[in-house]
Amino acid sequence: MPATFVVVVLALAVTGVVSAKLGGAGLGRAVCRPVAGGALAMAITFGVEQLVGATVI
Repeated sequence: MPATFVVVVLALAVTGVVSAKLGGAGLGRAVCRPVAGGALAMAITFGVEQLVGATVI
């Protein structure tokens, strides 16, 4: 689980960097937005899995 989280966060950061370069936007906001949103979504999903006791593959 931790390795997956790290890889996904890195991929989201790369996506933010690419979008900032292509769109001419500021790098900080373009990287923080997908990283924060993705990390929050993963945390919520993990929390729901723990509450329900199910594992989604």
